[in-house]
Amino acid sequence: MQLAKSGRRVQIVERYHKVGGGCTHWGTIPSKALRFAIYQLTEALNNPLFRHASFDANPKISDLWGSAQAIIEKQVSLRRRFYTRNNVDIIHGHARFVDEKTISVDNERTIT
Repeated sequence: MQLAKSGRRVQIVERYHKVGGGCTHWGTIPSKALRFAIYQLTEALNNPLFRHASFDANPKISDLWGSAQAIIEKQVSLRRRFYTRNNVDIIHGHARFVDEKTISVDNERTIT
């Protein structure tokens, strides 16, 4: 982003359909979001105010995962807005270095 903000032309190659990479989709963010959802549930279950209320004390993992998915989608949207606002082109595909100044995307497109 610093290069884009300083006027340089920047492109990002994203292997997957949604931006964010491993950290956003299967690494740090999903694991922390799921852990936070479990923490919130535990806090609610231990809160005396909820002990006598009709409260689903047996949520399914899919319920907890839904909360994590909402956080992931916010992160994807945030990153996409950063790229758009800073005129960073997103190229979808798998990149590999050809040499120190060149990458190949899906063996079809070369960027120097």
